Amino acid sequence: MAHYNTLPRVRQVSYGEYEVERLLMMEDKLMNHHGKNYSQLHKDLIRKEYGLITL
Repeated sequence: MAHYNTLPRVRQVSYGEYEVERLLMMEDKLMNHHGKNYSQLHKDLIRKEYGLITL
């Protein structure tokens, strides 16, 4: 049986000063469009991209 760590894993995302405003706007628009929070959106986009390269 697999043993999973019960503590959440957290990672930070750093934005350069030149990109922060635009990326935050994009994130907000995507979260509103898909009805997801940041974490859900990130995980779905990772799964989508992974699916594209493993076909």
